[in-house]
Order: sequence, then C-alpha cells, then structure tokens
Amino acid sequence: MKGHSPVVKFLYGTGLGRSILSLILRTRADRSVVRFLRSRWSRPLVGWYARKHGIPLTREQRRRFASFRDFFAREREDGDFDPAPHHLISPCDGWLSHHPIRPDSSFAIKGFSYRLEDLLQDEELGRRYHGGDCLILRLEASDYHHYCYIDDGFQGENHLIPGALHSVQEAACAVFPVYTLNRRMWTLLA
Repeated sequence: MKGHSPVVKFLYGTGLGRSILSLILRTRADRSVVRFLRSRWSRPLVGWYARKHGIPLTREQRRRFASFRDFFAREREDGDFDPAPHHLISPCDGWLSHHPIRPDSSFAIKGFSYRLEDLLQDEELGRRYHGGDCLILRLEASDYHHYCYIDDGFQGENHLIPGALHSVQEAACAVFPVYTLNRRMWTLLA
C-alpha cells in the first residue's frame, strides 16, 4: 500500500507484527506514544507531517504549535465556514457518503461492514435512528481532525466507549474491524 507506514504494514500485515502489536496493546505502551505526541518533544513531527501530506504551513505557523497534538487541534480560519444560518455545515473535514438507516443496514468503512448499533454499542439508541439518514465523513491525513458544531444547538453528554488505539490506516483496517475495537465517543447534538 503506497504511502502507508511500513511499521503499520508490519504490525498488522505479518504474524510476528500482530504478536508484537498484541503485546503493545496489552501493556498499554500505546498510551506512551499519546503522551509523547502531547509533549514538546513531538514538535519536529509537525513540519514533517505537513510536508508529507501537502498541508500548507508557514514557518511561523509551525512555530506556534507546542506539540504534534496542538497541530491537530489547530484553529480554523474565519473564512473556512459558511456563515449562512440556513445552511448546514459539515461537522468536520472529510469525504461524505450518505446512507438511509434501516433495521438491516450496515455501512462499509475501509473494507468492513458495521451496523449503527455496533458503532454506538447501544442497540436501543441505534434503533431510534431507523428511518433516518447516516452521514459518514472519512477523513484523510491532510484533513482538519477536530469537530465543529452547529452554532444554535444543544450538545448532550459525551459517551465514552473504551477500547484500543488501533491505527486506522488501510493495513490495519484490512485485518481488524478497528471502528468497533477502537476507543471512541459519541454525543447527541440537537
């Protein structure tokens, strides 16, 4: 898979790699990586990542980030949003697909099919949306990775679903249903 990390290809694509990955996840060593990415020691990754994924950043912009995590939480420019109050804005950057939600619906994401109830880990809540619409936004590496919210709505409680921190690169998604294994959160917006 062109453009994907050789480390991810090894960890997910080989028996030895999957054994090492299992050990990493069991010992929670992945949490150390998260701590590193939030530290100032990760700052050099910002320029490298921006160049690799074609994200335009000036030197001044790169200097503003205290860590790689700060880079992913970067602010949007005022002109990046459609201000018309009667338009629905996207909650994040990404490639949009639209699907009706039926009792037998499943949604293909990077090679695996998922039911809404599986993603939410809540059968009753999933059934509540039967007859509605499912919008799936798939982010690329160069996309802004944080959410924006409807500006005149209500944000309900965040619901954490515990899990691992698997890569979402294609090499990982080809082996595991990562979107039901990964730690994630859902929130109702109204």
